[in-house]
Amino acid sequence: MNETIKSRTVSYRDWIENEYKKDPDLKRRVAVERRKFEIAETILIAREKAKLTQAQLAELISTSQPAIARLESADYSRPSYRTLEKIAEALGLELEITLKAPKPPRKTTKRKQATVSAEPT
Repeated sequence: MNETIKSRTVSYRDWIENEYKKDPDLKRRVAVERRKFEIAETILIAREKAKLTQAQLAELISTSQPAIARLESADYSRPSYRTLEKIAEALGLELEITLKAPKPPRKTTKRKQATVSAEPT
């Protein structure tokens, strides 16, 4: 058997752009998940910098420790403005919400792809 197996290396950027083309709603869903993760991570990092436990932060904003745990989870998608405002105040931070137009699609440049050939032994 003298078959040549060819594969090509695809960059992550090219791969994800291709996935976005296959599923037009995927880009929006990824952006939503990214924002949820960023909110959760911001709360967690700010709380840890303030050297507070979840229970201590919960007490400061008159809620429960499980509520803080939910807010620090990227799976939680419904933090209220008032809750975020209370957290910011308790941690000595400023709450800032930005609404902006989406970025126009990037022009992708064609890059040479490495090709690997292998022959079975």
